Amino acid sequence: MASTTYRPEIDGLRAIAVLAVIAAHAGVPSLHGGILGVDIFFVISGYLITGILQREFRSGTFSLLGFYDRRMRRILPALYVMMLLCTPVAFLLMLPGNLENYGQSLVATVLFANNILLLLTAGYFDLESKLKPLLHTWSLGVEEQYYVFAPLLMWASYRLLRDKGLLVFACVMTLASFIVSLWLSGARPNANFYLVFSRAWELGAGAIVALIEPRLRAASGPSDGRRETFTLIGLIGLLASIVLTNPSKSMPNWHTLVPVLSTCAVLAYGSREGIAGRMLSAGPVVFIGLLSYSAYLYHQPVLVFARLSSFSEPPLWLMLSLCVLVFGMAYLSWRFVETPFRDRRRISFPRALAFAAVPSVLIVGVGLSMYFSSGFQARWPELAAKDPHFGPQQNKIYNSEPGQFRGVALPDASDRRRVLVIGNSFARDFLNMGLEAGAFKPGYLSYSESSDCVPITPALKQLTRNADLIVWATDLEVDRVPCVRDRVAELDALKPGITLVLGTKSFGWNNNAVMLLPSNERYVYRTRPLPEVEAADKLAAATFGKRFIPVISHIQDGQGAVPVFTPEKMFISQDTRHLTKAGAQYLGKLVFADPRLQS
Repeated sequence: MASTTYRPEIDGLRAIAVLAVIAAHAGVPSLHGGILGVDIFFVISGYLITGILQREFRSGTFSLLGFYDRRMRRILPALYVMMLLCTPVAFLLMLPGNLENYGQSLVATVLFANNILLLLTAGYFDLESKLKPLLHTWSLGVEEQYYVFAPLLMWASYRLLRDKGLLVFACVMTLASFIVSLWLSGARPNANFYLVFSRAWELGAGAIVALIEPRLRAASGPSDGRRETFTLIGLIGLLASIVLTNPSKSMPNWHTLVPVLSTCAVLAYGSREGIAGRMLSAGPVVFIGLLSYSAYLYHQPVLVFARLSSFSEPPLWLMLSLCVLVFGMAYLSWRFVETPFRDRRRISFPRALAFAAVPSVLIVGVGLSMYFSSGFQARWPELAAKDPHFGPQQNKIYNSEPGQFRGVALPDASDRRRVLVIGNSFARDFLNMGLEAGAFKPGYLSYSESSDCVPITPALKQLTRNADLIVWATDLEVDRVPCVRDRVAELDALKPGITLVLGTKSFGWNNNAVMLLPSNERYVYRTRPLPEVEAADKLAAATFGKRFIPVISHIQDGQGAVPVFTPEKMFISQDTRHLTKAGAQYLGKLVFADPRLQS
């Protein structure tokens, strides 16, 4: 059973975890592996809470109500205060599409389901993580979903076989979750990252350590030297994984075992002694650990709001400077919110429950109003005026409408042009441009969903054989241009010389900042496409020659800048990548004037 005495080195682990996450989200180049800090938190949580539950099972004092009372006091007050403080700022800084998504996140976070929301909304219209103030609350969703079923199953296991039952449950659950994680890492990486089923093994690893810690310490012998060695190895492994890991979409996976097992080593053998123990137990490090939960809560919105206010990625020095503000707010939250609410003598259960209930209703109400008003879109005439799609997710719905042409068969022979458009949401943008410009009439039109690096399917081959014109339209990236070249070669083998490749649209880094400009500057504002988009277009032009159509070149000025608004003062793109209806009308007339796209 885990020790009941306070262990400052665990707060030291928390300090490493939160500093790693903040550094990664701030954009420190050498610490992209800092996102592993969340994995560290999961292991610590599983270790501490399993130890508490085991002691309560043994003493007969376990109460499900008492368990959730502790969780409520630990999690909700600081979380709700953070969301209430962030919401007015989000309202002032966010465009309707972003604000609508923020409203969804408010509701999902209160329900501890933001991880599920993020999974469901993942895809081409998923807002950049850098612009989501509540993105980080996905981890709270994972934890609380785990603690919905874990205490009851642990209690049942203990009643059946005592300590052995607890250990069997922890081992079986951990192994099963790890197997699920390995499978999902290849099959469904987004689900693997966000869902509790593929994350439970990290909490389970901590639980196993809590249950076998006495045996591990006894097996290490009476001398502290071996334990200090194991602790130092664990700390080195932890720091090395943060510095050396290159995060991938498939995480957690085999590589995640390194930080998880390293954390387990420190938890199992750590103390205040030795080099590692003294480092982790140092006063400043422990203090950061005490602030870690509140610092975790505030770092993401502070960094996001800085980005939302900027026309380009803020410099690293500014993002790191904002960490001073983050820890200042974290201290106030820890001192005046976290600490009082965790003290049952100061705040009774009914008062704590009332504090949890009233703000949750308020936050859910605000979130739903943001969603059903489409992010209060009516206050932005640049987006709402004369838009028949006005409503929740209007731009996403507009982009999805060309899906009606998905898989439509093209006739074997026809005196009218047969057009096949292949790609993703950018292909649907192209279809909307053509439809708005009336460029596909008379003729036949078919759309096929496909990815740059996936070979042509038999169904797509059949469509290709009957096409007179094929347009490949995806979000080109430099490292995927060779894949597009291979796909075009496959298409040429079936129908030579009729495939065109469409360039990627880019309207700057962040349109939210544009709306902060005075109206006389806003509508004439021009921005540069993202450098990576320009680089991909340049490579594609060299690769495909006259078969490449650079979309943004139709609206670039002599300095390469593009407008953000149409001449009618309507947004061309709200998310800087996909077209509004007004944007499709404006750009469609220009793009389809290209002779290569005319019948």
